[in-house]
Amino acid sequence: MLKYCIKYHMHISKMAEGICSLHETFTGHMAVIWAGCLGCVCNQMLHSKLLGALLYLLGYLFTCCCLVEAGQTLLNKSASLADKLYDIPWYLGATKEQKCVMFMITRAQVPMKLSATPFGNYDCGFFLKIIKTAYSYLTLLQR
Repeated sequence: MLKYCIKYHMHISKMAEGICSLHETFTGHMAVIWAGCLGCVCNQMLHSKLLGALLYLLGYLFTCCCLVEAGQTLLNKSASLADKLYDIPWYLGATKEQKCVMFMITRAQVPMKLSATPFGNYDCGFFLKIIKTAYSYLTLLQR
């Protein structure tokens, strides 16, 4: 059973690295676009079409929240992985399995992240940056 868990962990780690590199290629630039769109939509909501702009705003916020929630969940789950690996009875396995589990624990010390290159990682702090930038754009458009 432990051998299966080791193979599964290695597979998940490789898959997460591939998804992260693909994700940062396609969505890293979205932070500036989201902030600009949120600022413009809020400006439109204040000046002309309230309902239409509100629906656009909710759509942008929902999309942004989905990515940020996925990134924060990945960060939290991968950060707690090392403790959970240490709690299993890995010391009862063969020497080769013990070494593999030790490498897994060492690898799990660094949490996995969804990258939004060049602006940071998708987490709650990143969402706050987007909202702050959108507010800055909104105040700029108000002048």
